[in-house]
Amino acid sequence: MRTTNALNLLALCVFLTAVPAAATEFTLEIFGNANMDDTIDEADIAYVEEVIKGTKESTNLTDANNDGTVDEKDVEEIKSIMNNVEKELTFIDCDGKKVTIRMPLKIIVASGDSSVEAVRVLQSGDQIVGIDEKTLNDFKKWLSDLGAMPSVGATSELDAEKIIELNPDVVVLGPREWHDKDLENKLGGTNIQVVRLWLANSDIVVSEIAILGYLLDKREEAQAYIDWNENLLGSFEKEVSKIPQDKWPIVFWDRPDNTTCGGESSYQKTLTIAGGVNLAENLGKYPTVDPEWLLKEDPDVILGISFKGGYDSNDSTELEKRFEEITGTQGFDNLKAVKDGKVFITHYIIQVNPGYPVGVAYLAKWLHPELFPDLDPQEVHQEYLNKFQGIDFDVKKQGAFVYQT
Repeated sequence: MRTTNALNLLALCVFLTAVPAAATEFTLEIFGNANMDDTIDEADIAYVEEVIKGTKESTNLTDANNDGTVDEKDVEEIKSIMNNVEKELTFIDCDGKKVTIRMPLKIIVASGDSSVEAVRVLQSGDQIVGIDEKTLNDFKKWLSDLGAMPSVGATSELDAEKIIELNPDVVVLGPREWHDKDLENKLGGTNIQVVRLWLANSDIVVSEIAILGYLLDKREEAQAYIDWNENLLGSFEKEVSKIPQDKWPIVFWDRPDNTTCGGESSYQKTLTIAGGVNLAENLGKYPTVDPEWLLKEDPDVILGISFKGGYDSNDSTELEKRFEEITGTQGFDNLKAVKDGKVFITHYIIQVNPGYPVGVAYLAKWLHPELFPDLDPQEVHQEYLNKFQGIDFDVKKQGAFVYQT
């Protein structure tokens, strides 16, 4: 078994190194990134100096020290950031708000599985002192290496008293729409700071990880993840580009309770990279759909999302139930996807969060098996856990992440 796994991993490495990395274009939304690229470096100093001379226009990130004036003090602030000795960092959070954070950040409360996962990507899991209730309940095995961890309540309404008792430097959580919109007010008068990053959204998780890398002084770790992400996804994009987009399969994301994933959802990017066309691309985020509509549209592939299973289950029974729920819907036996055996079930955790490239690997294998004969998605998953989660977990023996007949 050890030899087989080694050969599979070798094949995966050859597969990844044989193609160029896909450039993930994003702007690092930290003040001091004057030229609006993906890092803070000498080029930003040069840009600020040009702004001071009047030969370049100021950008919304040029004012590195956030004092309202672009001057030599901003050059000095950029140098401090580059040398990891800055006393403060100002960034744009996931809701578009400007936030200034006192540095350094050593003690962390993480709310939401995506926040925990991202902190671990940066090898800072040992700095976490509290986690939200749902993540603690749903991911006991995944979190076992962190030891006993206190709950800080529900993500939508965190327990401020417990957080104050734990006295972290920072609480890392998601957007106000879903993650305790009043937390900043509840922690007012304390020294506890709040960082909001949308680490579950595959569209922006790379840029959010980059920001978190600066905030936690883990820039090299953040770059290691970004490089892995770009190389892996670049390999998929190169292969699927061999097929004209109008020949890609039409795919329906089936979420529980007659809902789906639209083009504005976190699932859109994974499907596009894997070479699939989202049937519900023009329907917003997570709309409700009528089964009659699906019967009329008759997609090529159905991807069923399960919120049961994952890291804390070694039994695929719940995923199988999800499969039977979909295929057993009245009239669905006439769907092309069902008749062709193109119904696949995936646990949500591998389709979102920093680990979403694992989900892309499964989708690429399912949608275009002829393009990826040597790709083993389990090896991709194992590599991600080994490199970026640091947990003792064998995906070939543990967990329940996908189901197909």
